Amino acid sequence: MPFDSKYEILRDKDWLKQKYIAENLRFVDIARSVNVPKSCVRRAIIAHGIKLKERKFKIVLPPEANDRDWLYKKYWEEGLSLNEISVFLKIPEPIKNSCRIRTALIKAGIKVRSKGEGHLYMRPDEGFVLKKDIIEGCLLGDGFFKVQNRESDDSFPGFMKKNTFKDHVEFVAKLLIPNRWRERIRKIENKETMTIQGRTYPRRHKFMYYFQTLCHTELLPLYRQWYPKSNNYKKVIPESIDITPATLLHWFLDDGSSFHRKYYYDDKGRHKYKTKQVIITFACQSFTEENLWSLCEKIKNKFNLKIRPSFHQRNGFAAGTGMEVVIDPSQCGLFYEIIGPPPIKSLAYKWK
Repeated sequence: MPFDSKYEILRDKDWLKQKYIAENLRFVDIARSVNVPKSCVRRAIIAHGIKLKERKFKIVLPPEANDRDWLYKKYWEEGLSLNEISVFLKIPEPIKNSCRIRTALIKAGIKVRSKGEGHLYMRPDEGFVLKKDIIEGCLLGDGFFKVQNRESDDSFPGFMKKNTFKDHVEFVAKLLIPNRWRERIRKIENKETMTIQGRTYPRRHKFMYYFQTLCHTELLPLYRQWYPKSNNYKKVIPESIDITPATLLHWFLDDGSSFHRKYYYDDKGRHKYKTKQVIITFACQSFTEENLWSLCEKIKNKFNLKIRPSFHQRNGFAAGTGMEVVIDPSQCGLFYEIIGPPPIKSLAYKWK
């Protein structure tokens, strides 16, 4: 009985044989050439009785991979990961083929660690100190969490932060990992861009510094609050946030800016007057106006600080939600009193 397919081209045995055998094309190459699913191409070749090609090479695991005692010792007693065992056995493409070690463990009746266990099992202690107000201040700015499986409670997040100023990243790292902070900082190429009036430009600094903690169970509740499922795991400001001077300081270090206003106009916008007012704003383009009003109310009630969200655009273009937070010019001095003097030299220019 001839092979029946909704794709007419796959009914032609000679054409398939020419492409698969004579031209030595893969399933995916044939599928792309005629815009059909790869699975249909494979099914058609088998149905037409065309012999499947053998793999170019077959990975044969060394004898140790079939030795239960050896596998158990390496995996549970020495705490090696699947990737590390693959490298130890010199398996080709060890990261890609680490699943073969997992299969060997299951066949040997050895329990495979969950993701959460894999994060924590026999891991050296980095001396992480959970300082919620500092982390939340960074999350209001450029800080973020990274997690392998955002839906699973068995996958624990790590806190991450990057900045072009090395002393800024070191300042935060020393607070969260006092003893081993140097090990957690990396220098990376700055591939970020900025958009001005609808045009995209590279950042001024060629390199930036990157700080990351290991995964910690203590960070999971914070991750759930800041990246809720109801918001498709995108960052929001939780109602449970507790604003402290440290929170405001780290938010200001990340996304705060200040400048001297040279002129201001009267209520009718007619007369221009010279002034030396200091203006303090926070870039909040990733948060909604409703979210920011709630945050400003908390700050106002706790510190008696006049602060409000505002929509900001430049020549008709707004980044993200277009929102920023502005402190009343008459209270900039009070704000500086709350957060204290500049803790690092590179960002001292923000203190006017």
